[in-house]
Amino acid sequence: CKLCDMETEAKSSVLDEFSYLYLSSEKEKESKKVQRRIEVPETESVSFLDHFGLSENPFGDSVNTSYFFKTTRHYNVFQKMKMCAEQNISLGLVVGQSGVGKTMITQMLLNYLDTKKFKTVLVLVSPGMTKTALIKDILLELGVQEDPIRHMQAYDLLRILHNKVIELYQTGRRLVIIIDEGHFLESSSLHMLRTISNIEVPEMKLTTCLIFAETVFERRLRHESYNSLRSRMYVKENLNPFSLEET
Repeated sequence: CKLCDMETEAKSSVLDEFSYLYLSSEKEKESKKVQRRIEVPETESVSFLDHFGLSENPFGDSVNTSYFFKTTRHYNVFQKMKMCAEQNISLGLVVGQSGVGKTMITQMLLNYLDTKKFKTVLVLVSPGMTKTALIKDILLELGVQEDPIRHMQAYDLLRILHNKVIELYQTGRRLVIIIDEGHFLESSSLHMLRTISNIEVPEMKLTTCLIFAETVFERRLRHESYNSLRSRMYVKENLNPFSLEET
């Protein structure tokens, strides 16, 4: 009957409204729960060090030698470059892809070469660095004041460097020049490194140059114009990425 239909519709409408209000209430409760879970009191700060139980940030921008992971390959490369300095070898080369740990090894050498026997300087090469800029960087690392050499040419700078190397030799120390990002070196700068490696006394060469560069540098050295430089590189090493087992 018509009256029964009206009663049924009224009941249905009440149930729909009740369902809507109930579901809305439940959603609001759940939303408040989520908010409570993600809200952080203003007096507290989120620290991933605390969250992961770390004492310091292992992902900083600086190279921290305490995080050196001594794989067989990385340790061998480090030892051979150290041997270059200890055995008076004039030129050494390490090549590898970006990110495999070349800069880490340069820092290890800085830390572990005996300061009583060696004066170790690090030159970070920038794109387009000239031979003059290269020698200036080395001299500045050796403690030479910048103003007197600011406008000097490469020949005069080389003469000053030669005298510094002799002074070190007379005090029983050897100059070790570590070149990082060596693939950026211009041709004239590479030949200047060969000239620096020729500084000598009758008994031996007085400098060791260790070049760290990306793999493209090795292909570049195959050009005949670098034959004399390449022939002086008695120690050449490839630094490979971690193996699956090492990672």
